[in-house]
Amino acid sequence: MVRSDIMGSRLGKSIFFVAVFLLLCGWESLCRVSLTIAVEEGIGKYRPSAFMLIEAKSPHSIVASKRRFEIRKETRILNRNGRPIRIQNLPVPCKAQVDYETSEFGDPVALKIRIKDVFPGARTDWSDMMRD
Repeated sequence: MVRSDIMGSRLGKSIFFVAVFLLLCGWESLCRVSLTIAVEEGIGKYRPSAFMLIEAKSPHSIVASKRRFEIRKETRILNRNGRPIRIQNLPVPCKAQVDYETSEFGDPVALKIRIKDVFPGARTDWSDMMRD
C-alpha cells in the first residue's frame, strides 16, 4: 500500500509537470501569435514622404514639385507651429513635408502636409490654374 501511494504521488507530480509544461508552451505560442499580428498591423502600407515646394492649390488638390496631389477630408495640414489648419489657409508658395499615398489610378493622395517655410509674397487665395 505504501508503494502504491509513492507511485501515485510520482505519477501525480509527473502529470502536474506535464500539464504545466503544456500550459506554458500554449501560452508562449499564444503570445508569439499576438505579437506577430501586432507587428504585421503596425507595418501597414509604405507611405512616401518628401520635402516639396507647394506651387498651387485648389479646394481638392495641390501642385507640389510639379505633381498634382489629391486633398481629401482626412488630409491633415499643419502650420509651422504644428497646429492644424484648413486648405483655405495654406499659404502658396511654401516648402512643406508631404506624406502621401500612391494610387494605381489617378493622382497620389496627400495624407499629411507639414509647412516648413513660407516664401515672401505667399497668398492663401485659390490658384487660378487649379480651379476644380
